[in-house]
Amino acid sequence: FELLSKFADYGFNKSHAAAYAMIAFQTAYLKTHYPIEFFAASMTLDINNTDKLSIFQQELTRLKIQLSPPGLNSSGPNFQTNNDSILYALGAIKNVGIESMKDLYDERNKNGSFQDLNDFIKRCNNSVINKKTIEALSCAGAFDEFKINRAAVFNQASEIVKYHKSMNNNAFNSQKDMFNETTLSNFNLIKEEEWKYSYKLMKEYEMLGFYLSGHPLEIHKEKYDSLLLKEY
Repeated sequence: FELLSKFADYGFNKSHAAAYAMIAFQTAYLKTHYPIEFFAASMTLDINNTDKLSIFQQELTRLKIQLSPPGLNSSGPNFQTNNDSILYALGAIKNVGIESMKDLYDERNKNGSFQDLNDFIKRCNNSVINKKTIEALSCAGAFDEFKINRAAVFNQASEIVKYHKSMNNNAFNSQKDMFNETTLSNFNLIKEEEWKYSYKLMKEYEMLGFYLSGHPLEIHKEKYDSLLLKEY
């Protein structure tokens, strides 16, 4: 008791308590009156902590605030507000790196939205076009807006990187075709069967740390609801 008593003189003194009370009041005020901005800032602060992001996501669900999935043309490197929703941060996806997503964001702001997968490949640099980043972005659903399935991009990530390197080498060597134009053929993504719903969610979970676009137990909801009705 004597040891704890000495610590209490400092650890729980009035100035310490007053400072924490002030911070508690300020954050409570922001969460109450500016919840979207508050959560976007808080999630950006813990952008590399998936456990914390998962807790924030659960609270957003409770408050009925939408957390939009990541998209190459909609999301930024950090969490951003978008009217009554929050845009998921590209920099929060595992294996991509915040700096590479800043490069992607800068390119998009400078030259406009990416039109399709080929436009994305041709305009981004090596920090973005690498196997791990392509795989992570595909698992997180960042390519969904291009109407291509995640499995195709994930399985052909190595081929995309090879194409990008070849394209850069051709540009560096100033190779021309017979019409005196730099050779920039398109990358042809081979069509593949989409992942099963449960597997797609599992890959999404690996990259985000929680389920965002759905939940594996949703397929059992109808059966669960019918059992509840029978009980009552």
